Amino acid sequence: MLVGLFSLIVAGGGLVVAGSLVLRRSRTGTAALLSSDSGPTVFYAYSPQATMSVPVLLHRADSVVDSVAWSPNGKIVASANADGTVQLWSATSKASTSPDTPLFTYRKHRKAVTDLAWSADGNYIASVSEDGTAQIWNASTGVSVLTYRGHTGPVFAIVWSPDGNQVASAGADKTVQIWNASTGTLIHIYRGHIDSVVALAWSSDGKRLASASVKGIVRVLDASSAALISTFQVDESHGNTITIVWSPNGRYLASARRTLSVWEASTGTLLFLYQDMNTDIMHVGWSPNGKHFATGQADGTIYIWAAFPSANTTTALPSFGEGHVRLGSDLALSGGEGSSLAYFILSCEGHVGTVNAVAWSPDGEHVVSAADDQTIQIWDSFVGNTLITYQNNFSSAIWSPDGNRIASARAKGTVQILDVATGTTIVTYKGHPKGSTITSLAWSPNGKQMLSASDDGTVLIWDVAKGTPLLFFAKQGQGIAGVSWLSGGKNIALMGGSGTIEVWDATTGDTLAQSKKPKMEVDIAVWSPDNRRVAVVDKYGQVQIWDAVKGTILFPPLSHLRGVQNIAWAPNGKQIVSSEGGIVQVWDATTGNVLFTSQAGDQYSTAGLAWAPNSQYFAFTSDQGVQVWDITRGTLLLTYYGLTGGPDLIFTVSWAPDGKRIASASGDGTVQVWLAFPA
Repeated sequence: MLVGLFSLIVAGGGLVVAGSLVLRRSRTGTAALLSSDSGPTVFYAYSPQATMSVPVLLHRADSVVDSVAWSPNGKIVASANADGTVQLWSATSKASTSPDTPLFTYRKHRKAVTDLAWSADGNYIASVSEDGTAQIWNASTGVSVLTYRGHTGPVFAIVWSPDGNQVASAGADKTVQIWNASTGTLIHIYRGHIDSVVALAWSSDGKRLASASVKGIVRVLDASSAALISTFQVDESHGNTITIVWSPNGRYLASARRTLSVWEASTGTLLFLYQDMNTDIMHVGWSPNGKHFATGQADGTIYIWAAFPSANTTTALPSFGEGHVRLGSDLALSGGEGSSLAYFILSCEGHVGTVNAVAWSPDGEHVVSAADDQTIQIWDSFVGNTLITYQNNFSSAIWSPDGNRIASARAKGTVQILDVATGTTIVTYKGHPKGSTITSLAWSPNGKQMLSASDDGTVLIWDVAKGTPLLFFAKQGQGIAGVSWLSGGKNIALMGGSGTIEVWDATTGDTLAQSKKPKMEVDIAVWSPDNRRVAVVDKYGQVQIWDAVKGTILFPPLSHLRGVQNIAWAPNGKQIVSSEGGIVQVWDATTGNVLFTSQAGDQYSTAGLAWAPNSQYFAFTSDQGVQVWDITRGTLLLTYYGLTGGPDLIFTVSWAPDGKRIASASGDGTVQVWLAFPA
């Protein structure tokens, strides 16, 4: 599995372990990373920062898929199939066709189609086959425009020139042939390879053409003359698979052949080597902005990870100090002098069998993959991306109603309000006694006040912008099981540890209602979204639902819910999720019937719980990170492990109002904001 390459600190040189990443390099600094005087920089990867379990789209072909390519407008994916067909598939989730129905199937080849490429204008597709032909055909009508028969054996690779005027093809006859895309007239032929040529890549400026043989020999040619510019050997002889791709700036070539290697194209110098010790890297794609790789593995996984610093990224790397660190898919991170770069990584686990192809969408937001399991899968390349991290011994994270701020509790009764966009601390509130622990935080509906409670019985309402107290309530000697805003922010409710419910005016502090007598010892109280019901957990971990106004029991303790440690209402008020002894259950809030059960960890695990605003997805913490589930399908969508992939446990989780981001607090005292599965 691939490691998150975040928070990597290298001092001096040698071998350094950070999280689950091992990096070996000869010297420090960005300039040294691009130097090869002492050999390439080597990355060994083991565990991902996040794992995505369900693709955005999945299509099923009728046979093994050997190659895939996006249309220039990003709306269609074409697949080259072993049954001799080329199929076109919708790349958007709004497609009217079923996942197993292609938009079009091209059937003019007589044997397996091995590779394909779109013309720059998206009007034509060039495909090659084991039948020895290269064919150009209209992508809209399927009408054949040209058949090229210049090869004397199976053809394995094809690529258009960036201007669309020429096509290069290569195959078992050991040649690379450049020909006119309109007439099929041969322009150049290169015969320098001594084995079958199985991969081609044309540089973005159109001046160079790279080819790779089955033995791993790469030759870079002048596209205008077919003259040799450089040559290098990729790995030792290892299988029959190799892919090559240019960096968008045209300076580097990346190759996949057991490992991912990055080369200086003009000299053939090996600069970087990425290795997964658990499986072979079979295919590679370079993102359009040059900042990420997508690789397909022999075990069926897809990895998305950051590319090395190049002309596409800044050399003056930003540093962030004090209480926060800002990260992101478009930002490189440096921890200061002698440190390495930070990298974002996602593992996509949907295929069964070896991955045969990966390709980036033109906008760089998605990756398409194909494998021996006959499926074409499209993945969101940003899901699981850590957007920002706050470091200040936090124990919780609660989103503001507008999604622009986070409230986090710290030790000694302190609460900080954090700006999500800038990473700055807006307010630090110290109104609670220093020896207390914050047990509850609740934003007012308008986001202007905070309701906080601590374990010493102190309840406070304070101004979020100024950090000044507005009302003070003291319940000395009582624990506070839960607090909530009522009536659009006009009133507040709290439940004490003895089971009493009190309602106060949020402006004057006057008591408006109070239950007549304690009902039980209560550890947790959570109000329903409409404030009419309250779910309570007693000291034995049993759950009851009460009428929040009358204090009457709506239904008695649920026999199947014992030892409950946390509880959360769905935003629609129809379901409740609870955690107990490492078990997470979703149940009907009216009947108590269990709808979903999952193992979150061992019996001592306490799961943090959060619902997405649409009540379709929910997230919970476990000893495996944060898991995001689709409750309607009972499907695990995403697992987030944190910046370093562990080992710090994640305790609490909170979903942003926009349904796209999650904030989680972990045992290392950080709050991490990351992109969830799109809601």
